[in-house]
Amino acid sequence: MNEQFDDKHTESDKPSLIKILYAVIMVIVYIGMGVLMLINFFHWGADWSFVRYVLGSVLVVYGAWRAFRMIRFE
Repeated sequence: MNEQFDDKHTESDKPSLIKILYAVIMVIVYIGMGVLMLINFFHWGADWSFVRYVLGSVLVVYGAWRAFRMIRFE
């Protein structure tokens, strides 16, 4: 069998610079939007406070999860 296919980690498995840059930007966007939702930057009314807290929390947690995956599997 061909030896290049036997290796589990090849040179092409490493993420490119553009993928890393995109991942970092998306982590910043998700966490930033979550924080903006939590501090009511967009001045949503009091009727939307529950939705704002849930959405902000989900965005922050998802941004942290993406950061963890990026650091862990890089």
